[in-house]
Amino acid sequence: MIRRPPRSTHCISSAASDVYKRQVYTCPLRQTVIFLLTNRFGLILCMGILFFGQSLLAISTLGPFWFACIARFFVGLGGKNISLSRITYSSDWFVGQELAFAFALATGISRLGSISAMALSPNLYKWTQSLSFTFWFADIFVLLSCICGLAAILIDQHVVNKTKYVRSQKSFKEISLSDIKDLGIGYWLIMITIGTWYLSFNCFVYISNKYAQDRFGLSLIEAGYLAVLLCES
Repeated sequence: MIRRPPRSTHCISSAASDVYKRQVYTCPLRQTVIFLLTNRFGLILCMGILFFGQSLLAISTLGPFWFACIARFFVGLGGKNISLSRITYSSDWFVGQELAFAFALATGISRLGSISAMALSPNLYKWTQSLSFTFWFADIFVLLSCICGLAAILIDQHVVNKTKYVRSQKSFKEISLSDIKDLGIGYWLIMITIGTWYLSFNCFVYISNKYAQDRFGLSLIEAGYLAVLLCES
């Protein structure tokens, strides 16, 4: 028998989580964003944005650099927000230690995908001498990922119909840009921390790549392998 754990089993008693939940449910802007990105519609939307962005990135090899930057923006916008839908599905299906294991497994697989992509892309370009072909090859994997996401949606809908599980649907108020002020200092501190961490991390990767070439006499691709193993593992 297929069983889906009810929402009531998700018991979080820490004071920090209580404050976070009060902030989430009192801000209409965040309520709407979370509602749109944590259901099936949000998953389909993010997958579409990701595929659209990757296709634009492949086309951008024939255009100016600023066009590639715009395409990369859509890739990041769709790809990063898919994580919200992944967390929603995981929290629906797992509880307790199983939920922690599901998060860790999903994170590990995503890291493995990053390492594979960063290792394969330079060699693929080296073999073909075509940046356009390399990006279109990556677009195929994005399309396969979208197909897997649609399959997950169909499986989830099948189990929902079979178990009569109903997700809680909250009514949302009309929102405006003035609701940004309700996000709270804690939210902005987290955003600043994440932003500064990613900036420093990416700079470290690029600097370590150049350092490995100069210090150890490695080629560009070999130095990239070293950076991937040290920073993405």
